Amino acid sequence: MLSKIFKKTNLLILFCILLLAFFGLGKASAVSQLVSINTSDINEVGKETLEILLALKSLKLDDSLFDEIVFSSLVDFSIELGEKEKGRENPFEDFVFEEEAVTLNE
Repeated sequence: MLSKIFKKTNLLILFCILLLAFFGLGKASAVSQLVSINTSDINEVGKETLEILLALKSLKLDDSLFDEIVFSSLVDFSIELGEKEKGRENPFEDFVFEEEAVTLNE
């Protein structure tokens, strides 16, 4: 009698495992179909990016502008900025006001 109960529970457990495995794999394949990536699109984007980088590499800048008299006659009007007080450590933290005791001199 006891062996029949064990056989039935073992079969029930095996059946549950098979159901979970079947539905689990079915969901995984459905998700993989939704998330599938077309590698030809990635290769096309990679080729475009590579072409742009190669075009940038072949650029030559004309630096004769820096040798002209007009450029050398420019005056620098920049000013030196002093040290500024640093802000709060955490700018998103709530403000905490410390209460100061006010004493009146009588």
